[in-house]
Formats: sequence, C-alpha cells, structure tokens
Amino acid sequence: MEISSGLANGILFFVILKGRQLGITTISLALDLYWHFTNAGLGGTLVTDTEENRDMFRGTLGAYMEGVPKEYKIPMLAHNRNSLSLKNRSRIFYQVAGLRAKGSLGRGKGITFLHGTETSSWGDEEGLASLLASLAETNPDRLYIFESTARGFNMFHEMYVTAKRARTRKQSSVAGGAMSSTLLTLTQTSTKSIGMANSPLKRMNGQRTSRSSTTLKSTQDRWLGGVGRC
Repeated sequence: MEISSGLANGILFFVILKGRQLGITTISLALDLYWHFTNAGLGGTLVTDTEENRDMFRGTLGAYMEGVPKEYKIPMLAHNRNSLSLKNRSRIFYQVAGLRAKGSLGRGKGITFLHGTETSSWGDEEGLASLLASLAETNPDRLYIFESTARGFNMFHEMYVTAKRARTRKQSSVAGGAMSSTLLTLTQTSTKSIGMANSPLKRMNGQRTSRSSTTLKSTQDRWLGGVGRC
C-alpha cells in the first residue's frame, strides 16, 4: 500500500524497517517478479545476507512462477542459482552480501531494479558503496528497495536515519524523505521501541556522523552525492 502510494508520487527508492514474521520479504519477492514481468529488459538484482536465504528466496520465486496464470506469465528462459531470465529480456541476478566484508557487490552490473533484504545483517560497507554506485539514475522503470529488521547501529541504521531526516514531497506523514529528488522510508513497527526514530546521530547532509570509518564515510558520500538518486 505504502509503496504504491510512493510510486504514485514518483518515489523510486525505499528503505523499509520491518518487524519479524510480517511477510514483508515474501510480498516484496512477489513485487520483484511483477516488476520484471511488466518492464521488459530490466537488469534486476536480489541481494540476500546469506547463501541459505538466497536459495530459499530463489525457491519462492520459482513457486510464484509456477502459480502465475498462463495469461499473465512471462515465459522463463532459465532459472539457476545465479539468475532468473525471462523471455521479455528481464533478468534477476542473485547476489549474497555476506556477513563479512568483500566489497564486490554490484561490480560489473548496471542495476535498474534492486531488492536488498536483511540489510542490517550485511557485513560489507564497501560492498554497499559499490552496490549504490551500480544503480541506474535515469531509467524510467528503475526501482530500489532495502528492507530489514533492526540490529543496532550499523549501515542499515545509517540509511534509515538519513531517509528519516530528509525532506519529502508529499509523504511526510509516512516518515518519508528526499535525497536530491525523492526517497521514502517506511516503518512497519514502532521505531521508538528500538531507538531508531530518536537516534542522536547527526544529520548526514554535509556533516560527519559519530562513526569515523573511512569506508562508511565513503558510503555516505555516495548516498548523498547522487549515486542512489531516484
């Protein structure tokens, strides 16, 4: 519902803080498939925290494909542990962020659709910066979604706070935000209970945060400098 509202207002970049067992990832996977069905030639990427989740979500997408009525289905050309290829030239690549630093996310790929799941468990700040650098900025069919439960002060927390404090065009009542154009934050549970909404972190529009990591600063610069623009 909120993503639909955001799309209607031209918002194409979503950061979603979710609670457990709400089915957010499951419904987001359905959106992944729908978006690639309806937009030909997309280069999409599904990024998971672990290989186990990659395999599980790949299975979920396969089950969705089998259940789609024939009149609405785009034929599948191939589906393996690396990607899902459709006859309309759209493809979903599977990538694993991992729990440790690797720095290789998104390299060599021009990404027009991204679904990053359990982002708070990703252990690679440099990899996140690389991923953001791969996002298309002008494709009219682009869509980027990061969704995760909370795991304290980490990369996802920085992303959430940045989006939370930024301005929005018409979505302020939904904790929305704008980063150079438009950026929306959605919350599925009370953020006050986990301390994110009232974080003491400084605004990231030109100021340093409380963390001094060079890699994190690089990630923020990319975030604010237009790599992740909508």
